Amino acid sequence: MFDPPPRRSLADEASLTVWLDAFSLNVDRTARNPNLLLWHRKLYLIDHGAALFFHHNWPPCGKGSSPSPKSSTRAAPWATEIESVAAQARTG
Repeated sequence: MFDPPPRRSLADEASLTVWLDAFSLNVDRTARNPNLLLWHRKLYLIDHGAALFFHHNWPPCGKGSSPSPKSSTRAAPWATEIESVAAQARTG
């Protein structure tokens, strides 16, 4: 008998999305452009073209400025478990 793994909670999925965007500096996941695909009840994060944005313009990279994906992403209101998913992501 097949037992599928338990589905992540909404807070876990939202937190992991926000964490991944912050980790990869993805500034393109916004309320107007969520870049999320729901296929067969599974959420996929798509279109990472703006991730690691510093590779488009190196000089400002060393100035210490970085975007804040949490403030603009659609998942932010539900991202209440960022610290725990960050710990999980770091340990594998």
